[in-house]
Amino acid sequence: MDARYRTNCDSQRLFVLTGDGGTGKSAIVGRLVILSDEGYRETARGMGWDQPADESEGKVPPSGAIGAALHLRNLTAQQGPTRWPNCSR
Repeated sequence: MDARYRTNCDSQRLFVLTGDGGTGKSAIVGRLVILSDEGYRETARGMGWDQPADESEGKVPPSGAIGAALHLRNLTAQQGPTRWPNCSR
């Protein structure tokens, strides 16, 4: 799996996660997106999520840390950037 930040996008950081099929990319991104939203955190706590344990291990993004997530299935790392207009290069 390859993970790296893209920094030339209107001064915003963009995190790109790539890897072979079945390696857990969607699970990683889904968890980060959900846990960065306070409403979803509340739901997760209600379902038994142990927030203090995950926070002590550095596994929880700051609330509001993720403003958007793009699911770019079946695209190469080179094709993906063409799907969002302000970050194509």
